[in-house]
Amino acid sequence: MGLQDDVANIKGIKEVTGKPKVSYIGSSQGTVQMFYALAKIEESFLKDNLFTFAALDPCTVAVNEGTQMYEDGLLQWLDHGIFAMNGPNWDEDLQYICDNMPQDACDYASGYSGGEAVSTKSQVHWAQNSILKRYQEYAPNFNEGVEIAEEIDLTNIKHVPITIWSGLWDATCSHKQALKT
Repeated sequence: MGLQDDVANIKGIKEVTGKPKVSYIGSSQGTVQMFYALAKIEESFLKDNLFTFAALDPCTVAVNEGTQMYEDGLLQWLDHGIFAMNGPNWDEDLQYICDNMPQDACDYASGYSGGEAVSTKSQVHWAQNSILKRYQEYAPNFNEGVEIAEEIDLTNIKHVPITIWSGLWDATCSHKQALKT
C-alpha cells in the first residue's frame, strides 16, 4: 500500500492541484504505510514529491491484542478463505469465526463489524509485527514457524520532515509506543 497507493495518491493530488509537493496526514495504519514508503522510496520519489508527513498515532508495532487470540483466530482466517473484514461475505465469515474459533477471536471480529472493509492480510501483518515486536515485511509462512522477515529500517529516513501526534491514553497506540516508532 505504501509503495503503490500512497504514490498514486500523491501523483493524483499533484496533478489536480498543480503543486510540486504535497503534505501527507496519516492516522494509524496510514502512518505505517507512509513509514514503509519512506523507508523504501524516500530517495527515489518522496523527497521530491512530499513536503511533510504528519503522523497521528504512528505505531509500526501495535499493542498486542492477545498472542493466543492471534494464533488461534486472526492468523488462521486466510486459511479459511476469510480475506476481508467487512468484505462482501462478512456476515457469513463472522458466523464461521464465531462458530469455529475461540470466543476472543469472535469478539475481535465482531468489533470490526459495520466499518469499511479491511484486508485480512494487512491485519495479519500487523499481528505478526505485534507478536514479534518488530516492524518487518509480511512473513507468508509465519504459521509454519518462519516468523522472521526482512526488518523495515526507518533509520535512513532523512529528507521528509515528520511530525508525530499521539494520545496519552490511546489503548491501541500509546504515546510511549508511538515514540518508539
